[in-house]
Amino acid sequence: MLRAVRASCPAMIGGQQYERTVASVDVGPASFYVLDVFRVVGGRDHAKFMHSHFATLQTDGLELEPGPDYGHATQMRDFRHDAAATPGWNVTWDVEDRYGYLADGAKIHLRYTDLTAGAAVATAQAWVIQGGYGSSQETWIPRIMVRRTADQEPLASCFVGVIEPYSNQSAIKSVARLVPTVDGAAMPDGNVALRVDLADGRADLVVALDAENPLKLRPSLADGPVHVPAWDLVTDAELCLVRLDATGQVQHVARCGGTYVEVRGTRFNAD
Repeated sequence: MLRAVRASCPAMIGGQQYERTVASVDVGPASFYVLDVFRVVGGRDHAKFMHSHFATLQTDGLELEPGPDYGHATQMRDFRHDAAATPGWNVTWDVEDRYGYLADGAKIHLRYTDLTAGAAVATAQAWVIQGGYGSSQETWIPRIMVRRTADQEPLASCFVGVIEPYSNQSAIKSVARLVPTVDGAAMPDGNVALRVDLADGRADLVVALDAENPLKLRPSLADGPVHVPAWDLVTDAELCLVRLDATGQVQHVARCGGTYVEVRGTRFNAD
């Protein structure tokens, strides 16, 4: 139900942190979503790009205006910006089946919901070549950019997103970011707690904590235990998932690292 991977290599950017945690969460036999947390410390300009396939792009929660290109010799055009996007916005790629892989009438979509704090957002067109290595057929596909900048180094960013592929109807009703705490104090931005409300009435709480914490910000996982008051959750795990059924009862608990997850007074230990 929960599958996760973490990769870290700050030397790639000559910074203090360059770590990405990705967790896949099953919703049903043929549906799932992905939590994507990308933590970066170093420099003064962090830009995260994402695209899908040949598609049209629908946006929700953004106020986009024409603006400058990103530059840096990247092959993109037609930038439209929201310099003060409110976390919780989303975009949906309505995928075009140019190669005829899908059964007649099938529709494929990819939705990305972003909960990054203090970020500007832009949409753009990205240049690609269709086909294999011998092809010279050019086209442009829609791409998004989530960007954070600062006047002084080191900039610390935590890019937070939920990615969901679906065919006809999204399995997610809404996504909201919650605040994890230690002894009543809010944890720094690199520590993530998300509530994912599903369309069938179930709900997930996913917690992904900054185990590296290169700036030694407090409070941290090391100062634990970590609480998510909105769900009466306590844990020492670096990553955990709690699913409630449609009646609000705990249906499933999973964790990575640590020894326990406690929900509403019921403790689930490592064994």
